[in-house]
Amino acid sequence: MNSEYLIAGHSHVFAMGAPFDYDGPPSLLRTEDGAGYFVMEKWKDASGLRSTAYWEKLIDVCRGRDVLLSYRGNQHHAKFLFEPNPLFDVFDEVSPEFLDDARLVPRRLIEACFAPTMNELRSLVARLIAADCRCVRLVGAPPPKADLHVLFEMLRTSDFAREVFKREGVDIERAKITPVLLLLKLWRIVESLTAAVATHERVAFVAVPCEALDEQGYLAKRFYDYTLCGVTHANREFGRLMIQRALQTL
Repeated sequence: MNSEYLIAGHSHVFAMGAPFDYDGPPSLLRTEDGAGYFVMEKWKDASGLRSTAYWEKLIDVCRGRDVLLSYRGNQHHAKFLFEPNPLFDVFDEVSPEFLDDARLVPRRLIEACFAPTMNELRSLVARLIAADCRCVRLVGAPPPKADLHVLFEMLRTSDFAREVFKREGVDIERAKITPVLLLLKLWRIVESLTAAVATHERVAFVAVPCEALDEQGYLAKRFYDYTLCGVTHANREFGRLMIQRALQTL
């Protein structure tokens, strides 16, 4: 590899080794292998968003470097973690079965729901290219867990989760999780849209490899993160795997 690499993005960078407790301004922090940097800032609140200063820092330091970008990746959980009323479903060729008593909706409606974040990503990638970044790799996010309903019980006693639920107007005691089959389908849509951005901008998309999935396509258990945030995230082993796959494409 002929250049340093940068790892930047939202919450999935913590599985890739970024320290969750970093408390400084936007800056660079060396990766474990010493060959790259995390673009860091304090993880400010439960919204999961990055500041404008964070992205400006990435643009400022990307010249001549490879960027491994983990942009969002949790839109399916953010918008549909709680079971919608009425319950809907969408066709998925990998998992063609449908939920009982669910209303079938066109895939394009789901894609429209995720379109704003994809427009953000497309704009960011275009800025990186214009800033003479050596290359960009969009890193795929982990799929949902098959036993998400069980893991969700961890959240009911969490002050952090109660804050998020209150902000969203959700009754934590009565909240029902969306069937995991639907979440898996929605994750695939998010990943396919991210891959489409990569194609449009002529950069690479690093898909989650089969070895990280179980037989049904959910996250394999050896990649589970059993911490609180891990309900919808993966562990360091998954993060190392995705970094390795991304660096192999450089």
